[in-house]
Amino acid sequence: REEYEQFLQYQQIVVEKYRDTRMAKQYAFFLNITLRQLNKLCDLFTGKSAKEYINSYIVLEIKRQLATTSLPIKQIAYECGFSEVTNFLKYFKKYTQTTPSKFRALKR
Repeated sequence: REEYEQFLQYQQIVVEKYRDTRMAKQYAFFLNITLRQLNKLCDLFTGKSAKEYINSYIVLEIKRQLATTSLPIKQIAYECGFSEVTNFLKYFKKYTQTTPSKFRALKR
């Protein structure tokens, strides 16, 4: 099914580009479709908007790194595409209601 193939492409692009951009419009551009089409695609397969999907992937990646590595939080922030640690901290707390250090402590 064409829609599913497009969604798989989108997932792959998110994995490759999440460090560079969190803008759903940019991902739509990479797929050569409109943002509206991308949102419909994401809703169909995940029940989320394209932006929500990107954010959930990034949060999952941050959690994975916090739980499975001993990298400093600052380094995880940079590796996940955040140029400022304070923005990284705010972003993580917004989506998890906890700080990266508290999350890491709970997972150890």
